[in-house]
Amino acid sequence: MTLSEFRERVEAFFGPNLSRATPANVREFVDSMYAELWKGALPRGGPIEISETATSFEEIVKDFFARIFDYPPEQAVIVLWLMALDLCFAAIEQGEEERFAPLFRELSEE
Repeated sequence: MTLSEFRERVEAFFGPNLSRATPANVREFVDSMYAELWKGALPRGGPIEISETATSFEEIVKDFFARIFDYPPEQAVIVLWLMALDLCFAAIEQGEEERFAPLFRELSEE
């Protein structure tokens, strides 16, 4: 998939300027794109393999970011963009949960 094809998919799914993006549909889009990318569009025909010697999440993350340099530039940009979008919207979702949690606690106490 080229970067321009990816951009078209993003705009078709989320609208111009990501106007229809929500935490739920971002998760759906990211999952569907990763499934498509892992079907052979990435080098070695599959996902990045996690090091069997990794002993922490930090090591896995370091390995991922080190290996992304092995990907063709357009594919690396797509994978990194998807990861960034996913992480940002997960943070938004978590922030909203924390913001509204007191309201739901008050309702359950009544």
